[in-house]
Amino acid sequence: MKSKIAAAFAMMSLMSVSAFAQSAPPKLDILLKPHATAAGAGDYVDVTIKLEAPKAAAGDTLARLPLMIVSMPGIKLDSKDLKVTDAKGTVAITQADQPATPQWQYRHFNAGRATEGDVILTYRAHVREVSGTTRMGPLFDLRGQLGGVNGAGMTFLALPDKKTPYSVTLNWDMSAYPAGAKGVHSLGEGQVKQIAPTDLWNFSYYYAGNVQTYEADGFSMYWTKTPPFDTETVAQKIGALYGQMTTFFKAEGGSYRVFVRENPFSGMGGTALASSFIFGYDAGNPPTLDRLQALLAHEMAHNWLKIGGEHGDSAWYTEGTAEYYSIMLAQRAGLLTPAQVGDMINDRAFSYWSNPLSALSNADAAAAFWKDNSAQTIPYGRGLLYLINTDAKIRAATGGAKTLDTMVQAMIAKQKAGETPGIEVWLALVSAEIGATAKTDYDDMVAGKSLIPVVGALGPCFSVVPATVRRFDLGFDQPSLDKKLISGVRAGSAAETAGLKDGDVVIEATSVFDAQRTQTSPMTLKVKRGEAVIDISYLPRGEAVAAHQWQRKTDVPDIACKL
Repeated sequence: MKSKIAAAFAMMSLMSVSAFAQSAPPKLDILLKPHATAAGAGDYVDVTIKLEAPKAAAGDTLARLPLMIVSMPGIKLDSKDLKVTDAKGTVAITQADQPATPQWQYRHFNAGRATEGDVILTYRAHVREVSGTTRMGPLFDLRGQLGGVNGAGMTFLALPDKKTPYSVTLNWDMSAYPAGAKGVHSLGEGQVKQIAPTDLWNFSYYYAGNVQTYEADGFSMYWTKTPPFDTETVAQKIGALYGQMTTFFKAEGGSYRVFVRENPFSGMGGTALASSFIFGYDAGNPPTLDRLQALLAHEMAHNWLKIGGEHGDSAWYTEGTAEYYSIMLAQRAGLLTPAQVGDMINDRAFSYWSNPLSALSNADAAAAFWKDNSAQTIPYGRGLLYLINTDAKIRAATGGAKTLDTMVQAMIAKQKAGETPGIEVWLALVSAEIGATAKTDYDDMVAGKSLIPVVGALGPCFSVVPATVRRFDLGFDQPSLDKKLISGVRAGSAAETAGLKDGDVVIEATSVFDAQRTQTSPMTLKVKRGEAVIDISYLPRGEAVAAHQWQRKTDVPDIACKL
């Protein structure tokens, strides 16, 4: 599952760079030296961080690292493993673990005495050991794979906990790898320099080793182990979509990087970071090109689609707009036909209407976010359906002169001007076009009321007809899947009918997100019961519930269908 916390922090950091560019912030130098085993898999990174005259007093925090961040572990680093020196010699370090929150827990490394002059921190960051039983989560962890090592900065970089900017220089020492190896950061290959707070460097991706590359017009894709899909075709399609997006979002001249890694466990997922995206695939169940295109399009759109406010209040916008524009801009780029657009909207709408938690308010869904996968998917479908309706109402009220594009581009213009527009700005923009119904529609969406498509939703090429979908029903207690020990199998459920039993030990299983994707997505498990290994597959669906479906009108040509 993707982490939007990462994307939000990264965007905040990038937006703040220009405001700091005129000052002279202290220098912060990062040197990374990746290492690999004799078999060629990355196993650790030697890290050297130099802080320009931090003037830390005894007891002050010099750097911090998360023990856990949105369910992913940071590297195991104790104060005894961290060597710190300054102009006077060795600086003794103490560590203090901060109180845990549902999202993260940090370890602070504190100076044992006042520092003098520049301070240098050195340590070894070992990769995380993963296996077929590792739980899927945001792709932050420092991971070794054939050909190299990769991970997000926040899980292995011990950096100051400050919001003020630094003049950062990142360098790579690739001497432990064969000639031609290189290091890549979210913002560039080789040496990267940037003025920004440490959040930018924490919420960026680092990818090093025997890197293979696809590059075209500001878009790049990287991998160290050849994936089981056509990298050239994927990269060409996403590169074309990147061009369409930069034109729409008025962001020409930038760059975007996609990093690829293999998961040794089932499931595919990804994480958006600063001007970049990392996705992991399951080699045993390789993704289709269409699914990869949809995933990468959604994540790339996040690079520009932001709104102020807490995640629980704003996720409908960030996820809904990413869903909407990942589809609509792909159509405008010629990558999707109108019929394909309708199919993709139907899949997402059906997933929302069949979600067992679809009636939760945004606040209640946010409270359950880290406890239930179904709560995590609510903002996607809810935001998409609300935005489709909002677009139709704006078009109707303005005779087509204004659209959802007008509202979103106005939000982006405010961001580029240094503002952080929130919900109140959004409502003001929409209310100016459709009146008081804007606030009513928004309040109903936030409360979890049913979202029924309005006349004109998706434009003149589709009609909306009643439909039924079957409610998603895993058939057993979802947390037991993470614990690899099945419990709570419900009588009469499809899981029970397929033969699943309490006490079954999970060897392999479909990710819950994959099982929820469509009305026909199966749930498959390989379990151990006593000495027997049993394969179980079933459709994780329950009761039928009311829904709606977009149907392509046959009398309207494709040329009239682009929204």
